Amino acid sequence: MTPNLSEALVILVLFYAVTGIDAATFFTHDGGATSVTIGDDISERVTLSPAITIKGTQFTEIFISENGMVTTEDGFYGGLSFPYAKPWIAPFGADIIPAGGTMEYQQFTSTDTAQMEYATQLVNEVYKDAAFTAVNALVVTWTDVKIDSGSKANTFQLALVSDASRLYAIFLYDKLEFLPEKIGASAGDDATFYTVCYSDKQSHLQFLDRMSNSQCGTGGILVFQLDGSTWNGAEYVCSHVYTPACRNRPGPPEANYDVRCPTA
Repeated sequence: MTPNLSEALVILVLFYAVTGIDAATFFTHDGGATSVTIGDDISERVTLSPAITIKGTQFTEIFISENGMVTTEDGFYGGLSFPYAKPWIAPFGADIIPAGGTMEYQQFTSTDTAQMEYATQLVNEVYKDAAFTAVNALVVTWTDVKIDSGSKANTFQLALVSDASRLYAIFLYDKLEFLPEKIGASAGDDATFYTVCYSDKQSHLQFLDRMSNSQCGTGGILVFQLDGSTWNGAEYVCSHVYTPACRNRPGPPEANYDVRCPTA
């Protein structure tokens, strides 16, 4: 069951006392979801209705990869290079292997009231002036996925939510036990890219399941606007993550970045 606003506030207050954000704060993925077999560099084609817009370009389909990301074309599964000339969105990009774990996806519409209300809440929590109301969403869930045969496993989720014109990516984290190769999103123009500052450092990453990219956001959740209005001129923005405390520079990631990542 998706938490309401008051329940989410309780979670926010108590997050210091828990190891990670409770999985109940994930979007629903226990009924009606489509399972995808985790292989070695595979992708699942999903037809989108309606289309989504990434920095001014519409896409009617998207490809879900086991490597903790989605892309707009088949045959690109991520990896160390992560070309910025291809649009991709990675809540936790890594070289996932077929060693247990599950991957599934589900599309929601305006009739899925609880899911739309939750998406609306999370976006407006970070983009406070957006006046956003979600009407559809694609939710992808990676559960207990691994990068080797050891015991370390990660559980995380991506929600692409839209009001039929604007598009937001919501990254949700439950359990993080290994490092990613990349967290962020590429507009595919070889110039515009969002990332999380210090996401390659264990000292910061181990607390990502309790942090937000807005100082007033819910812990364990990052939100980025991808449709184009905030990407213009925002090349290689490195958005810092915070332990939510509702102090100092609250607002969207574009207003909270600490440094612009080098283009080289």
